[in-house]
Amino acid sequence: MRTRFIYFIFLKVLIVTQFILILAKKHTASSKIYVFTDSIFKLSLALYILIFVWTSSYEGLQWEEKTIFSFSAALLIYDINYTAVVDELANIFPDNLLFAHLRRIEEIKADS
Repeated sequence: MRTRFIYFIFLKVLIVTQFILILAKKHTASSKIYVFTDSIFKLSLALYILIFVWTSSYEGLQWEEKTIFSFSAALLIYDINYTAVVDELANIFPDNLLFAHLRRIEEIKADS
């Protein structure tokens, strides 16, 4: 089995486990672990789709279909909850000026 498949199976097991924990009311969808694994899974899957579609040559796969697959990868990247990721990183690294600045920008946007 290739390494990338083991990686994706590992991520899928993490996502399913966290989904079960959320249904059992042990975790919330805003928990730190869920935010990071969900973001990593979506980004990894989107990059895999982009790399696979544009580097492999299948005779039945035309450029219109490649464009549709690329759009689905872009939607996965768009679906990542970046605000929650930045908030969790700011909680982990409270002295980092970049995360403090990004959090302040979000607070200003929320006030206006």
